Amino acid sequence: MAEIKQNLVDKSVEAFIMGLEIYNKPTIKYRIEGFSFLYAMHGNSC
Repeated sequence: MAEIKQNLVDKSVEAFIMGLEIYNKPTIKYRIEGFSFLYAMHGNSC
């Protein structure tokens, strides 16, 4: 059970970091939407 928890935490952190990276790239056309999606995924994983 602890391994599953750690796996979910790791995925959550990764999704949050990816969301920040997408938000900070000015060349991506729909970066706000991508950030929102990944941030929501982060919140659901916690």
